[in-house]
Amino acid sequence: MLDKVEPETRAFLKKIMNTLFLGLFWMFANVIAGIFLEYGFIGNKLSLKNIIYYSLSFVTLFMLIRYYVKIWRSKY
Repeated sequence: MLDKVEPETRAFLKKIMNTLFLGLFWMFANVIAGIFLEYGFIGNKLSLKNIIYYSLSFVTLFMLIRYYVKIWRSKY
């Protein structure tokens, strides 16, 4: 099916799929670490695991947004 698609359309669809996959993967990883492994919950006091979890979440979100900008500003 994609054999008959023009190169520009194929590149656009690839951008969309990369964006969706990476965004969903980032969210899935944060849900697993934050809720299921309970790194996102702050109990009676702030612990080192909470600081590491939130720091990594913000750093990876920043990197993901930078990657999105790079992908969507490129021609193909």
